[in-house]
Amino acid sequence: MSLLGPRTGGAELEGRVTVPGSSEYGVHDTLRFGFTSTLSQIKNSHPLEASERLYSNPELMAGLAELRVTQGLHAPLRLLNELKITHKAGRFPCLNSSGIGTATVLGADERIGFEDFLNDPETSELMGEPHVMIERAFKLN
Repeated sequence: MSLLGPRTGGAELEGRVTVPGSSEYGVHDTLRFGFTSTLSQIKNSHPLEASERLYSNPELMAGLAELRVTQGLHAPLRLLNELKITHKAGRFPCLNSSGIGTATVLGADERIGFEDFLNDPETSELMGEPHVMIERAFKLN
């Protein structure tokens, strides 16, 4: 018996953790999932990024409350129903979606923000593997 405890064989290990994008040996699968970068592991690149991401939900709730007071209960319900419909209209994960329907319902098509010119998915450096993305979306693997 060693100082580290009893040796266990590979078949006796329980609760094995699998890391997405890695092979059975714990090495990143570059062929299927692309190159790894430290940029993809950074959570927030700027202190205001998290604030900007969390800003839209309270703004939407305040707008819905104002609609309820001014136009009645039907207006926010109709708006939320339209949002649900535009979110359901989807594409395969490997195809870019502009989200123009959701932007129109929310009125975001009338504003220009950082996400309009700094986060354009069509000019992204990374292209995901279409087969892997569709398998993940339909939970086939």
